[in-house]
Amino acid sequence: MTMLAIITPVFGVMLLGFIAARLKWFDDTANRGLSLFVFNFAIPPMLFRNLSQADLPAHLPWGYLLSYFLVAFSMFGLSYWSTRRYAGRHHQGASICALSACYGNSVLMGIPLTLTAFGEQATVPLFLLLAMQSPLLMPTVTVALELGRGKPLQVAVSALRGLFSNPVIVALLLGFTWNLLSLPVPAPVNELT
Repeated sequence: MTMLAIITPVFGVMLLGFIAARLKWFDDTANRGLSLFVFNFAIPPMLFRNLSQADLPAHLPWGYLLSYFLVAFSMFGLSYWSTRRYAGRHHQGASICALSACYGNSVLMGIPLTLTAFGEQATVPLFLLLAMQSPLLMPTVTVALELGRGKPLQVAVSALRGLFSNPVIVALLLGFTWNLLSLPVPAPVNELT
């Protein structure tokens, strides 16, 4: 499959969204509603179903995961440091810049591009990254944001609350658990997703 054939459907949908917004077919309220629907209701069930039925590897691919997260944390640190030093930003501003530099758009862009390019065999490796990306990077940015405040308990509670209220993370955790317990996905749930 050529690169153009892989990216055209994804960027085509983005272009249609841009055109719809420019023509005022979607206002800000509709855009926000659609985004909330996709993130909270459309993507989580798809992640749950795919992960609950996937063939999980016998051993975690540590080399794959380490290569991704070493780069992500290096980018976080470099961006945080350079933003503090050269842009003169405070802890909070540098933390947001660092998160922007290291946190990929793995759900809305990564899933369709990866599955189109590599098919179903890419499901488990991609979802492993997704399952670990937020639990590793969000507490890091939360700690960096709260660095100057000196309230470690508040930092921990805030990080955990953010993780367990994220529908994508909850769907991934439930999908892994469902898979590990070898539970069948009920037919109505399978058909819905």
